[in-house]
Formats: sequence, structure tokens, C-alpha cells
Amino acid sequence: MRPPVRRVQGRRPPKSLAYRGTDEISSNPVMLGTTYRELGLIGVHRGTVTERSRPTRRAFHQPMSMRAHLGIVDAATHYEAGTWEWNSQVAKFLTASFGGRRGW
Repeated sequence: MRPPVRRVQGRRPPKSLAYRGTDEISSNPVMLGTTYRELGLIGVHRGTVTERSRPTRRAFHQPMSMRAHLGIVDAATHYEAGTWEWNSQVAKFLTASFGGRRGW
């Protein structure tokens, strides 16, 4: 599930404070329907691969249970890759909603 290491001006980018890594994955290789769990600073994502069209499209449904029972952030992420004017580019689309504290 981890993308290749990205180089920024010849060096590795700093580690993310929000993302701590993937600690569970249901299948290898990753395919449509694969589930995973990622630890973050403010919660845990329990995601599912919802689209996988090689080589240009990937999509994930990633609801996050926030710490301290603050609720659920429901997120969907969609990536599209392509070539424009001799350059490879990736576009990321994110849709998120906040469910609020449970029991309110």
C-alpha cells in the first residue's frame, strides 16, 4: 500500500505527523476490495480499495475513527495519473465529512 519514496529536490521528504503507517492489510497483492488499517496522529483509518484501474486510477474509502470518541471522519480519496505536455502528473481528489461525536 505504500507509494514509492518520493524525492523532493534530491532528498527524501520529511515523515508525516498525521500518518504513522499501515499495520494491517487483507491481501497481497493489493486488489479491488482489499482492506487495510492505518494509524494516524488523531485516529485510525480502516480503508477499502474501491477502484483500481491500472495504470491510471485508484480510489479508496477511508473512514477514520477519531481518538477520544470524537466521532468519524468519512473520507474518499481518488487518484488519477496522466501525462500532460511530456510530464507525468497525479491528481488527488478528496471528499470528507465529519460525523461529530457519537451520542450527540
